[in-house]
Amino acid sequence: MSDDFASTIENIRQQTAAIRSERDALRKEIEAEREANAELKEKLVAARRSGELGSEWRVLQQRIDIFQTTEDDIYNGIDLSPEARSVRKTMGEYYGRAQQEMQEGDGSEELLASNARLDREREKLVETLRDLLS
Repeated sequence: MSDDFASTIENIRQQTAAIRSERDALRKEIEAEREANAELKEKLVAARRSGELGSEWRVLQQRIDIFQTTEDDIYNGIDLSPEARSVRKTMGEYYGRAQQEMQEGDGSEELLASNARLDREREKLVETLRDLLS
């Protein structure tokens, strides 16, 4: 009985160590993704400020910088400024074209898998941006 007990305890210790190792690796991966996303966010903001993404985004980024609006307000239709409306309209048109192109695709398994991966990555990006902005 005591050998059984010792074996069980050792098994639990090994599993706990494995879980801790996986957790630590996951934390490192998450931190690396956050750093990469922060760099991308900085580049995006710089491109907006410079007008590289259009005059609407330049104005909106200025307003974001002085806390008159937020990205969420712009995306969710709370910001009713002409610039925000224009950006939302452009985003909607782009999204519509992308959807149409996907529907007109050949429906191959590779395309469907790629689209599914893209959707998952988009969801991660949105979640990361929400974390960064909150």
